[in-house]
Amino acid sequence: METITEKEFMERYIVVKSNILEDMPDVKFCSTYEVSLPFLDKMKKKFPDWASRALALRRESYAEGTIAVDDAIYRAAKLGDVRAAELWYKRFDSWDPRKPEGPGGTASEKKTWAEMLDVANRTQRKKKKTEMENE
Repeated sequence: METITEKEFMERYIVVKSNILEDMPDVKFCSTYEVSLPFLDKMKKKFPDWASRALALRRESYAEGTIAVDDAIYRAAKLGDVRAAELWYKRFDSWDPRKPEGPGGTASEKKTWAEMLDVANRTQRKKKKTEMENE
């Protein structure tokens, strides 16, 4: 086994932990580098920013996929998919369906968002029923 510095060791650990497709367990990582779990714990304490760096790398790797998911949710919401609209408002406006305020926090809404979504659900069901009848 090659000799590497503690910093290089942690850099490799960060890369392994940032891989969203193959998150290697610590036991296997330690086995690969012929070190003990207590040594890895010691290194984690010595390099306390390891987790935030691994998370940042992980986010970079799935950023493009997140854009595609956001786009799909938006398109579905725009076409009347109520569940997609809920997800959209939850993600981008921090909306909570249990609160009477709508997205953006305006308390002056006459109906709660839950009531509005219920109306949207009924409208969507009617639309689907009409489409089925027309086929």
